[in-house]
Amino acid sequence: ASSQICGAPGDRSCSHASCGGALCRDSEGTRHCGGIGCAGALPISGRALNSAQNASQQLEVALGQLGVVAQKMQEVQELARGARSWAEEALGRSQAARSRAEKATAQLRDFIRRIKAFLAEEGADPGSIELVARQVLNISLPSSPAQIQELLSEMRESICQLEGVDAVLNSTAEGLAVAQDLLAQGQEARQRAEGIRDELAGTQEALEVARTQAMTAGRTLQSARDAIQVAENRARE
Repeated sequence: ASSQICGAPGDRSCSHASCGGALCRDSEGTRHCGGIGCAGALPISGRALNSAQNASQQLEVALGQLGVVAQKMQEVQELARGARSWAEEALGRSQAARSRAEKATAQLRDFIRRIKAFLAEEGADPGSIELVARQVLNISLPSSPAQIQELLSEMRESICQLEGVDAVLNSTAEGLAVAQDLLAQGQEARQRAEGIRDELAGTQEALEVARTQAMTAGRTLQSARDAIQVAENRARE
């Protein structure tokens, strides 16, 4: 039992057993069962439990980091969506302004065409010609050249922003999908590691019970040996 639990043959004394035994204690009085290189069930399960705990802790840290990355990507997506919405609104306003300018320009061209037709008519009196001339002079153009250039600049800027936002949304969507996939894999791995850790902890407890029982059996055996020795001594007397 000592060999199976601690990894050392039970017929060796504690001072010569590098892996200890069920009844062995070190110089500080701590129970000595197992150690480096010992093949007993208790030291092997202890090392496995430590490895499982370390793996679980590392997975927990990695999951935390992935969670932060996913959160930041989510925030970037939200900001990009807001920028896209703003750019789309700006583009809509620019297109509406362009539509109004085109409509006003068409009306102006039609008015000029009618004026030319009126002036080409024979018999137009000077008063009518003067009235038409004043109407032409009072016409206000829908947009000045500077306003038209400003409108075109706003439209180009809106289009560029939309293209840039689309690129950000596409890249963050891909990155977010990868991060979420890794997060799911990490959570699954953590659950498996925690399951293994719990199983090893249960095994460790069972082995501790077995070691305690072995210690009790060892004491009983030693007491029996002492009683036999006393009986033999009395028989000799």
